[in-house]
Amino acid sequence: MAVGALTDLPGAHEMAQQIRVLFAEGTSDDEMARQLTQHGYRSPSQPTVLPSTVKGIRLKLGLMQNRSQSHPRRIPGSLTVPQLAKALGITVHWVYHQIQRGTVVIQRDAQTRLYLFPDCPETLKAFRQLRAGHLSALRY
Repeated sequence: MAVGALTDLPGAHEMAQQIRVLFAEGTSDDEMARQLTQHGYRSPSQPTVLPSTVKGIRLKLGLMQNRSQSHPRRIPGSLTVPQLAKALGITVHWVYHQIQRGTVVIQRDAQTRLYLFPDCPETLKAFRQLRAGHLSALRY
C-alpha cells in the first residue's frame, strides 16, 4: 500500500540504520536500494526501494559521497555567490539575475568556475547600495 511520506512507512527508522551501515561499507545508492528491497523495505509509493529514496535518506543522515556535498567551497579572500547572498540576507537568485542582466559584471574564476567576489566590507556595501538603487552597476 502506497503511503505519502517515508516516515509513514513501517520500518523507516530501521531502513535508515541499514543505510548507515551499508554506506560505511562503501555501498552505492543503487546497490543499497537493491539490498534493501531484498530485505523487504520499499519506497513510499513503490513496491521497491528507489535509489533516489536511498539518496534522500543518506543526505538527511549527513552521509555525503562527495566532499563538496558537505563542505561548501571556501576560497580565502573571496565570497561565492551563496556566501555573498547569505551575508546580505538576499537570495542567490537575485545575485545571479544581476550578473545575467549585466548589472554586476564579473567573470568566473578560471580554476574553480565560480563567481568570486572580494571578501571585504566594501563588497557588501556596494551590493547594499545597488539593492537600494544608489548604484546602477558593479564591476569586479
